[in-house]
Amino acid sequence: ERVDRELGEKGRIRSDLEKTEKLKAQLAVEVDERHAAIEQTNNQNLRKLEQDHREKLSVVRSDLMKDMELMQQQNDQKRETLEAELEKIREDESFLRDHLSISLQENRRLEMELLDSTDQLVAAQSQNTKLQTNLENMRKEKFGDLDPGSADFLFQEERIKELHSSYEAHYR
Repeated sequence: ERVDRELGEKGRIRSDLEKTEKLKAQLAVEVDERHAAIEQTNNQNLRKLEQDHREKLSVVRSDLMKDMELMQQQNDQKRETLEAELEKIREDESFLRDHLSISLQENRRLEMELLDSTDQLVAAQSQNTKLQTNLENMRKEKFGDLDPGSADFLFQEERIKELHSSYEAHYR
C-alpha cells in the first residue's frame, strides 16, 4: 500500500509536473505573443513617427523653399532698384560734369570779355582824358582872352559841353 501510495503520489507529481510544463509552455507562448504584439505595436508607432517626421520635414522644406524664393525675389527687386538708382546717379553725374564743363568755358569767355572790356575802358578813359586836355587847351587858345561873363564865352562853353557829351556817349 505504501508502494501504491508512493506510486499514486509519484503519478500525481508527474501529473502536476506535466500541468506545470503545459502551463509553462502556454505561458511562454503567451509571453512570446505578448512580446510580438508589443514589438508590432512599437514598429507601427515607429513607422507612424517616421511618417509624421517625413511629413513635417516635407512641410518645413516646402516652407523653407518658399521663403528662399521670396527672399531671392526681394533681393532681385532690391538689386534692380539699386542698379536703376546707380544708373540715374551716373547719368546725373555725367550731366553735371557736362554742365560744369560748359559753365567753366562760359566763365573763361566772360573773363576774357571782362578783360577786353576793362582794356577798352582804360583806353577810353585815357582817350577821354587826352580829349579833355586837348579841349581845355583849345579853349584856352581860342577863348583865353574872352570874359567868362560874356555871351560869346557862354555860347562857346555850351558848344564845348555838347561836344564833350557826344564824345563821352560815343566812347561808352
